[in-house]
Amino acid sequence: MLKLFILFSYVIPIFCYKTFIDTLSENERFGTLLRHLQTERLVPTINKMTSGTFFAPDNEAFEHYKQNITKDLLLYHILSQPFMGEDFEQDQILESLYVRQGLLGETNNGQRIKVTKEGSPRKGKGKVYIGGVQIVDKDIVANNQSVIQVVGRLLTPPDLIVDVIKNWKDSDFYSTLDIAKLLPILNEPRPFTLFASSQETLQPFTSIERSYLLHELGNLDLQLYLKCHIVDRNLYASDFTEGETKVEALNGKKLIITVDKDSNIKVDGISVSKINEMTANGAIHTLESSIVPSELVFTARKYLIGMNATKFVSHLDKYGLSDYIDDPSRKYTFLAPSNEAFEELDYSSGNFTKLLLYHILPQAWLPKDLDDGLLVDTELVEHKLAGFAQKLKVAVENEDDSIPIYLRRKEGKSITFGGAFVNGEPVDINGAQIYTISEVLTPPADLLTTLITDLDLSAYIASLYAAKTENKLKDTKGVTLFVPSNVAFADLGLAAKYLLHPDAKSKLATVIYHHAVPSLVYSSHFANITSLEYQTLAGTTLQINRTIDSDQITVGNPDNTITNADILLANGVAHKVNGVVIPPPVEITNSDLLKAAETSTFSQLLKVVNLTQILPSGNFTILAPSDKAFGRLNVTQLLLDPTQLLRIMELHILKSSHLSPFRPMVTDNTEYESLLSDNDKVLFKEVAAGQYIVEVKGGRVGNMARVVAVGKATTGGGVVEIDSVLIPVPRGWAGFSLVVKIAVVVSSVLGLVGIAVVSYFIWKCQHRRRLGYVELSN
Repeated sequence: MLKLFILFSYVIPIFCYKTFIDTLSENERFGTLLRHLQTERLVPTINKMTSGTFFAPDNEAFEHYKQNITKDLLLYHILSQPFMGEDFEQDQILESLYVRQGLLGETNNGQRIKVTKEGSPRKGKGKVYIGGVQIVDKDIVANNQSVIQVVGRLLTPPDLIVDVIKNWKDSDFYSTLDIAKLLPILNEPRPFTLFASSQETLQPFTSIERSYLLHELGNLDLQLYLKCHIVDRNLYASDFTEGETKVEALNGKKLIITVDKDSNIKVDGISVSKINEMTANGAIHTLESSIVPSELVFTARKYLIGMNATKFVSHLDKYGLSDYIDDPSRKYTFLAPSNEAFEELDYSSGNFTKLLLYHILPQAWLPKDLDDGLLVDTELVEHKLAGFAQKLKVAVENEDDSIPIYLRRKEGKSITFGGAFVNGEPVDINGAQIYTISEVLTPPADLLTTLITDLDLSAYIASLYAAKTENKLKDTKGVTLFVPSNVAFADLGLAAKYLLHPDAKSKLATVIYHHAVPSLVYSSHFANITSLEYQTLAGTTLQINRTIDSDQITVGNPDNTITNADILLANGVAHKVNGVVIPPPVEITNSDLLKAAETSTFSQLLKVVNLTQILPSGNFTILAPSDKAFGRLNVTQLLLDPTQLLRIMELHILKSSHLSPFRPMVTDNTEYESLLSDNDKVLFKEVAAGQYIVEVKGGRVGNMARVVAVGKATTGGGVVEIDSVLIPVPRGWAGFSLVVKIAVVVSSVLGLVGIAVVSYFIWKCQHRRRLGYVELSN
């Protein structure tokens, strides 16, 4: 009897043990589920389970599911461990029997299901959602270790991480990973944990930094940044214990994960706002902001790429100038032309290394430090400048008030470097400054190439060639030129024409070299001085003065001022001046000036009347009628009257010893005594702006001439070329011409002869009467 009782004690539990299948079969609402379990041949597998939890969809749940029912889908509803309804808590992670090979590792690799609750997040009462599907009927016990939880919908296995983030609305994380070429990695059959920011992916960065990171040249840095948000194993919130945990990110960075006593999680100090978003190959945790690795350092190179100056960067690399944009310790100023600007550049001309160095300034220039006309040093150090840095000219102009406020620059002024406009605001990177400019800057060319573009300097260029001085000036290292304008040469008048005469080549060279200083003299040198002296290439001394009242810079004499300063040259600098300085070694006499004037007839007549000895004297100014003027006279007849010829020539020689070196030779209503006599004077009158006539004072109407050209002699006096011959006022017998004199003499003789004849006949008649002679009639 005892043996029978013992036998029944073992047999009865066996017959009373129920499986999931047994329990489901007892309820019609699981008919559809049972049919699919049979179809997918899962009944034997489930019957072998000794414990577990089955999230069993009812028939209605299957009616709402429109996709195919697969074995994997059904396994995703089954756990290997039993869970009662009160065992679930918020963000709990459950492991299903659905295994995707390799996606979650080699062990514990069942696809995960996330639990959420309404009400209390802890274990106990409250609505429970499994993978987002509510448990509608709790705790149907199959046996002591097997529990059925009825769900109102079918559970959906999670997608891969890549597919999950691809479907995120209003997120650019997927596209950024795609640009970084990281999607293939996340698609690999292995587990990952993703720490994703709730903000825009590149929100921590400026617009320029974003542009760089999204550029193909910034791909490595973009990967560095994104990889520190990826861990190559699956980590759920429950894996992080209170305190500090270190995990290695995909880029090798050690992420420090801290959990406080309230289970608040931070990653590298950034709070986690959402945990455990399920994916097939891991989990996603949402951060309040992004993790920026300390290894991600921005340099000038990266900023230039972000500012669309990639051609500038590539040229710097090509010509060995990479250190300028890779060394963050140096505070340069970069003038970066856009890519479009380089498209218009002629690559065949010039030294490209020099061109690039001309776009780099050795110090950081802020807009507030830039003034109009400022010359800044560049990194282009020229041997032609005697080892000094080439300068770059800055122009600053205050912006028009008519420009809308939102379009105005922060500094309220527009800036140009070497004629290239600055586009937008400058950018600061580690203390360096980057300006984007409208065009590629070209280093200053040689003096001929540079000065020939200014038509107002054509006379100077012609002088260089005439004196054959251009090569010496081009070859002088670090030269400063004071370049006279065309007006300056025109003001020299006949002196300028003489200097261009073949006989005056050496004098012209001396004048040109007197305007050349063999050292660099920029306008900034004149800022705080009243007077400076420089030795010139001519061996002379050139004096520079600053006028106190008008703040002008004068060169050589008070009337010769700088009108355009700091014209940069390859080997120096030029300053445009409005006057020509004749240095003391250069002597220009009246004889020299007559060579320049078209007055050969006048010069020959001076020899005829023996007046050439007064030409070297500085006490006389010569009125020299042109050859055309003498062409209107009968010079042959005039040569027959030496007295009148002498009077005419002496009338054209003016006493002018009282003239100042800086006083104009010809002014309105100015009269001069002539060599003819103190009473024989000429008067200058201005008939139009800068146009004069000279007339004989007291002479007949029309006895005048127009002033054609003027030239001062350095020895004193000068020559005034006129277009008519002036005729002296007749004074006494000497005032009559030879013809008149002959006519008077002949008339007088004939008159005397006539008187004598008449007197003779009268006498004879009277004499006969006294002798008694009487005429007899016929």
